[in-house]
Amino acid sequence: MEYMIDGIEYILDLIETSKAMQKIDAHIPRYAFPGCETQIFKSRSYWECFVRQLVGSPDSAMSSCRMGDGSENSKTTSVIDPQFRVLGVQGLRVIDSSSMPWVATANQAAITIMMGEVGSKLILDKWGKLDMVERQKNASTIVI
Repeated sequence: MEYMIDGIEYILDLIETSKAMQKIDAHIPRYAFPGCETQIFKSRSYWECFVRQLVGSPDSAMSSCRMGDGSENSKTTSVIDPQFRVLGVQGLRVIDSSSMPWVATANQAAITIMMGEVGSKLILDKWGKLDMVERQKNASTIVI
């Protein structure tokens, strides 16, 4: 937090003292950021509030619903099995990036789409032989 506030104050100083910024009449408008109205504008407490209100992760939530390998050991550290089934809950699967065991360094969108394809195939392989009428009739009793 301190480094972020130091960075904000450094940029403010550049804006307020640099000849280039003065030449274009650059300034920070006095604006009470929502949630920080009680703080004194440009104070460290104001910038701390600003950062806490504004900062978030640009990334998707990943690996929060960890997939295990199905072994007894992984059942204590994972939420879903390799077929995306939630452990201990019948009829529920999690098929998205939250089920990755670790954050991948490749394009997460492509991996998540692939996981959706694999998950849908697993479900179709299990239930694809049922006709639509039978699926609707048994919708409340089907266990995936």
